[in-house]
Amino acid sequence: MEMYMIVGIFLAIVLVLLHLIRTYLSGAKCLLRQRLDGKVIVVTGCNTGIGLETVAELARRGARVIMACRDLRKAEKSRAEILERYGVNNNQSTKLNLASENLESSIKPVTKEQLICESLDLASVPSIKNFAERLLQNETAIHMLINNAGVMVSDFQLTEYGFEKNMGVNHLGHFLLTHLLLPRLCSASGAKVINVSSDSHYFSRINIRDLNKPLRGSYYAHSKLAMVIHARELSRRYADQGLVAVSLHPGLTSTELFRQPTILNYLIRTIVFPFIKTPWDGAQTTLLCALSPKLIPGGYYRNCAPCQPNKQALDDTVCECVWGVSEKLVVDS
Repeated sequence: MEMYMIVGIFLAIVLVLLHLIRTYLSGAKCLLRQRLDGKVIVVTGCNTGIGLETVAELARRGARVIMACRDLRKAEKSRAEILERYGVNNNQSTKLNLASENLESSIKPVTKEQLICESLDLASVPSIKNFAERLLQNETAIHMLINNAGVMVSDFQLTEYGFEKNMGVNHLGHFLLTHLLLPRLCSASGAKVINVSSDSHYFSRINIRDLNKPLRGSYYAHSKLAMVIHARELSRRYADQGLVAVSLHPGLTSTELFRQPTILNYLIRTIVFPFIKTPWDGAQTTLLCALSPKLIPGGYYRNCAPCQPNKQALDDTVCECVWGVSEKLVVDS
């Protein structure tokens, strides 16, 4: 009997500890009550994971969201999923996934008119240009661009344009897209550009001479450092036009970034996923940056709060150089 009691107490302690670990790792939540009615927001890479949850939360707050995805069929499926979960036909939609009960009054059901699916392949320059051209024709103002799409490729691969794949998609693709949409962003009052980066950027060192080859760290971390630098330099260059750019770390999240069939990714999915952030948790810092009227221009955010980025991202000379190199690679070419 005593043995059963000891085992029972031990299991209870383990369960409590696991619950506390899960709660801690789920991170801070966005508690802002601002609405986004009348705002046009572009979100890249949103057919699944953090991107999908970001689109849903923005639409629940009144925004019209352009879902820019590589696979249009998957985007339409994700759109239907959002409407089923949070749409007008679900009378419980305003009660689902609330960071606080006090937020219910800020939430409204999502209508089908709020979600527009568009095709965008960030590895393809023509696709980026065609997408931007459609938006420039159809929209008079874009209030927010959320550069969320991303790949995580561990080995060295090149895009058809000769860019290392992580850098080509995560940074250069978004750099070109942002550049092309600037006319509509700058015509919107208080426009924002939000780059979804990663804390992995702390472990990299940017190679100004060759963006294909990091001086330190993985290819993925290198591309994420470039995204942090891009946000800071973008904010500096366009501050006089009212544009604010920031970057952020969504947290370690159970997303499809870990879909590559490697042993490490298998272990992460099997052992780590049950205790880390869900995609909804991972969208909270993006949501805070989208809603907050008091962002730090060029700032880096984690767990719904600003923090210091990699020192290279604070070096004006480095930021200017990375901007110049990126511009030559995808804008001037």
